[in-house]
Amino acid sequence: MKQSGTTSSFKQPPTDFTSTMAYQKTIALSLYRSVLRSHRKNLPPQMRSLGDAYVKTEFRANKTLSEKRKLDEFFTAWGDYLKRIDTMGRAKNVMSSGREEVKATFGEDLPSGLDLSDEQRKKLVELRHEATKAGGGKTL
Repeated sequence: MKQSGTTSSFKQPPTDFTSTMAYQKTIALSLYRSVLRSHRKNLPPQMRSLGDAYVKTEFRANKTLSEKRKLDEFFTAWGDYLKRIDTMGRAKNVMSSGREEVKATFGEDLPSGLDLSDEQRKKLVELRHEATKAGGGKTL
């Protein structure tokens, strides 16, 4: 233990901004891993490969987000998605055990009047195309 009056050899603690960014990176990594784990546990192979690719693309594309509002939206949306996938997985387990008849569905309708950018619309079209391919050509 150093005596008072001597200088500390420890580095200064990171600034508030640095701490916040490190914390957000930790949250993002944890959420990313949880989503992939949930896919592995709850999705059929074709949906899993499509979902994993989409998750990886989205997390990489948003890796540099620093605006708090956008980060909150991103984490909230992916957290909600994770809850839905886990809920579907639990419903699937209940159905397979024969305890109850539960309908498990994938996805949900977008709210009407949703304001999307051109880039978001393009991503939705691409996602629909990939989902249709993964589903054996069935129209969604």
